[in-house]
Amino acid sequence: MSIQPVSVLSQIAWNLFPNLIFCSALVACLIALFRIRLLIAAFALGVFLGLFWISNLIPVKLQESLSLFPGNTLVASDLVQIFISTASITNKLVVLLVSCALFCSPQVS
Repeated sequence: MSIQPVSVLSQIAWNLFPNLIFCSALVACLIALFRIRLLIAAFALGVFLGLFWISNLIPVKLQESLSLFPGNTLVASDLVQIFISTASITNKLVVLLVSCALFCSPQVS
């Protein structure tokens, strides 16, 4: 009843890193827009909770391609069914593209 290593590697590679980059990019963009740290923290927390809430409301058929957490729908061992699927890689490429756009947003002085 142990977790398979491929399952853990898939979870780390396709969920942890792109989502960490996205969250970092969002906070960096908010820092450029607002100077009040409490406002940034509250707004970022609200956005993250909203994204999590929306990902739980998406129909199961669409969760793999639209959710920030596609591991919720892919279940084989304990975490992920396969190492990668077309919908998952497309999802993560879009997340990374949005992250690049947030990182490259104009800096407000």
